[in-house]
Amino acid sequence: MTWKRRLLLALLALQALALLVRFAIPGLVLGGRLVAGGSEVSALLDSETRFLFALAGGVAVVLIQMGRRPERYGALFGPLMAAIFAGGSLRVVSIALYGLPPLQAAAGVGVELLTPPLCLLLQRSLTTEDG
Repeated sequence: MTWKRRLLLALLALQALALLVRFAIPGLVLGGRLVAGGSEVSALLDSETRFLFALAGGVAVVLIQMGRRPERYGALFGPLMAAIFAGGSLRVVSIALYGLPPLQAAAGVGVELLTPPLCLLLQRSLTTEDG
């Protein structure tokens, strides 16, 4: 296994782990209470957050699957990395508008902004080498 493939696999695993540990698992267990900050949780907040946390879990599973053979997922790889990068970028907008969130929310920004471009470059490199 080349160093590029190993690094890409590690970065995809990091993204997947962050999604699972920060969002999917706690969100599916706690629902809206995870984001309510002690406020009352409405049915809409709970429903919407559980849905979004389930999507985060699904993205984590896709990242893990893509890590097995990243060169096969060119059509999905770019849009998925763009979505993760956009999420990190929008966190920066949120920080500019409202200030820093709690540490557990702010910690993901680095992963969301740095790993997608690097993953995309590595994946494209593997695709070029293999094809």
